[in-house]
Amino acid sequence: MQSGTQDFDIIHFMDATERRRFPRAPYDSKLREITKIPNGERAGKGIGKDLSIGGMRILCTEYLTQGQLVLLRFTLPWDLGGIECEAQVQWVTKEKEGHMVGAKFISLKADYLKNIERYIEESKTKGKESFFVKIISLFKK
Repeated sequence: MQSGTQDFDIIHFMDATERRRFPRAPYDSKLREITKIPNGERAGKGIGKDLSIGGMRILCTEYLTQGQLVLLRFTLPWDLGGIECEAQVQWVTKEKEGHMVGAKFISLKADYLKNIERYIEESKTKGKESFFVKIISLFKK
């Protein structure tokens, strides 16, 4: 059955994601700012692709080098004040739309950490709800 195969792939993907050091959640939002440290030069624009308490995957318009220190400013849906933290570029890959960057947080205030943890937990809940809705809809057919 085709639908059974798709369901297995979803479960497999969810299990593989949980083997990461930190759970991640889709983010897909523009960053307010990416600034190079120590010179304060703006590093173009960026779109966060996923987020964990350990870092963020970002699609950047400018090339950043591995090891580069950056200051990131971004917001979460309920926190308009935003999050500001220092991060270090861990890896960079060339993409059609720019450069994909893995940024590891190196300084994160406790309240920012709690907000990111909340965001990830809420994302998991939403993901499970949509997963179960899909399963229930298969049984209704």
